[in-house]
Amino acid sequence: MLTGDKNLRQAAEQENVVVKGTLWIVEAMLTQQLIDSQTVRRAYQSMKQKGRRLPWDEAEKRLLAIEAKP
Repeated sequence: MLTGDKNLRQAAEQENVVVKGTLWIVEAMLTQQLIDSQTVRRAYQSMKQKGRRLPWDEAEKRLLAIEAKP
């Protein structure tokens, strides 16, 4: 299940449903080379400015790790 809703995530996990969110889908798109890291940075900046609640430290950590790969 793909969701960014905390309550829905918790309910799904209690039912043993695999739950993915924004960070997962962004990583998948990067891995498949559908987008590049600069696109992600712009998208994250836009989401952050609009008040989107994400684990921003984790998002930055993952993006840096992806950018560091050869």
